[in-house]
Amino acid sequence: MDYPVKEINYGKDVEKRYRTAFGTAYPYAASFPPEIPAIAIKAFTKEGDVVLEPFSGRGTTALEALLLDRKVVANDLSKVAFTYTHSRTNAPNLRDVFEKIRELETTIKENPADPKEWPVLAIMYHKDTLKEILTIRRELMYKYDAVSMFIKAMTMSILHGKKVLSIDMPRHIPLNLTSLARKIKRTGELPPYRPTIEILEKTINDKTKSGYPYPKKGIALNYDARKLGEAIEKESIDFVVTSPPYIDLMRYGEKTWIQQWFIGSSYVEYDEKTTEEIGSTSGNEEIYFKTMREICQVIYDLLKPDAYAVFIVGSSKKDEDILRIPKLFAKNMEKVGFKIDAIYARKFDSQFRRTLDKDKRDDEGIQYTDGWIVAKKGDPEKRTLEDGLIDAEDTISLEEAIV
Repeated sequence: MDYPVKEINYGKDVEKRYRTAFGTAYPYAASFPPEIPAIAIKAFTKEGDVVLEPFSGRGTTALEALLLDRKVVANDLSKVAFTYTHSRTNAPNLRDVFEKIRELETTIKENPADPKEWPVLAIMYHKDTLKEILTIRRELMYKYDAVSMFIKAMTMSILHGKKVLSIDMPRHIPLNLTSLARKIKRTGELPPYRPTIEILEKTINDKTKSGYPYPKKGIALNYDARKLGEAIEKESIDFVVTSPPYIDLMRYGEKTWIQQWFIGSSYVEYDEKTTEEIGSTSGNEEIYFKTMREICQVIYDLLKPDAYAVFIVGSSKKDEDILRIPKLFAKNMEKVGFKIDAIYARKFDSQFRRTLDKDKRDDEGIQYTDGWIVAKKGDPEKRTLEDGLIDAEDTISLEEAIV
């Protein structure tokens, strides 16, 4: 597994350039920053090209593709991720959104849900806040139009965190009810009343100040990535950029349990599928790479002849070779026909992952490394990740960025 290995480092100015209010709207565990897909999209595509993201998460790639005037198809197995992504690929007119919120406000007053239906959530929300949340949930759960999906996504984003609807807790990962009960017992803190409609409207106003893609549209899918060939025509995709789930980091469903509840989905079923069938979260490399090889075959078939794909692959394992997992991934890509141009190593610190690895970290903290696998189908015109930085204003030099 001797692949060309380079390091990619870019300055804070590059990070800031791609930060938008809408890009930060949704808390989602282990999502990558927007400059990653933006750099790759700029490097390997032109305006109007079709970009595929088979593991869309909170829709970061989808949003960057639209903002860069590309067409996008974004998919995720998680219904939470699908809801977030749909709100980006089908961003509605905000006038319609606020009209719908006025209707919901009236319904809360005239036909509210009963908070006693969910007594277990009484430790997380004030009874009146819970009443409002439950009413919105009841009214929107089975509606999939652009306005309803957007309001669901925005409501999900404020279900937990600091000064939002819940008792104060971390933004990216909600406490489970057992941990929350321990916290309340220890501190004596009880959930205060938080006005749902007021906080929802403020959040929407704040998070759509920049980076809101309306009226641009894309496609959001909710498929097992192994079955994307059922929804997408062969050889119709110009470029793929994605970050598959880590093999061993966490149970993604469990870390979004309250959002899963809000949209009527089961995080238990999701985690069982991703553990037993896909191998992510379990650390089972045999199952994981078998599944990823199947997905890579599907992606290879969907790509046009002579096209590129970039996979951002990592691991929380402390291997002697920090790129062992990305190299194994690249080997499996080769088995389905891809040619590997290079693997770029990106070193970074993650506050989120430091929280997960709390018991393992030493006095120096934890630094992680992801591998950006640049692969190609056929023989496309030569391009590199460096091309994604060429026209960046006030950026560091390419010599500094790519070592």
